[in-house]
Amino acid sequence: PRGIDLHAPDIAADVIEVVYRALLEGQRIEADYRPRVAGGDTLKTYEINPLGIVFRDQVAYLVCTLWAYEDIRQLALHRFERAELLESARVEPEEFDLDSYIAAGHFHIRESGETLALRARFNADAAYHLYETPLATDQQLTPSGEGRIELAATVLDTQQLRWWLLGFGANVEVIAPESLRAELAAEAQRMAEQYRASAPDPALN
Repeated sequence: PRGIDLHAPDIAADVIEVVYRALLEGQRIEADYRPRVAGGDTLKTYEINPLGIVFRDQVAYLVCTLWAYEDIRQLALHRFERAELLESARVEPEEFDLDSYIAAGHFHIRESGETLALRARFNADAAYHLYETPLATDQQLTPSGEGRIELAATVLDTQQLRWWLLGFGANVEVIAPESLRAELAAEAQRMAEQYRASAPDPALN
């Protein structure tokens, strides 16, 4: 889970039954799927090799390959319109392991595919949970005065990292890398401008 609880989307019962059977019996499936692109109005038919199901927050994803390709895909189960079990056997990429795939960060939205040497200063209360649940295996936490804690850690360059940092508001200041600091500073500026521009008229209260 990433944060606030959201209501789970509806998944067709016949779809989930076919997907589970395909996983358990090692079969392929054919499915009609609505990709997120184009507003979800486009329906595509895929031949799918199911490899596993991952639940992220309230959304279930089928980890799979399509047709004879070996690149791993993630398809949200609630976007399936139809699923049919095929007689052909599933084809699994060589040395594929679902746990390793997840651990490698493939369920994060990557920005560059690289890692970042993150340095950030947290208010002590905001940093408290990092002592118990580290952000990375090489994490270092150092008191920096004025009730602040400096974090140093090697992390994936992802959208989730940005959402996590922005969630602390003024309780965190990114020090490095400079590019990430500038990006978050620009986002904070846009937020401030938006709130100033849309401030309610006191006379209407």
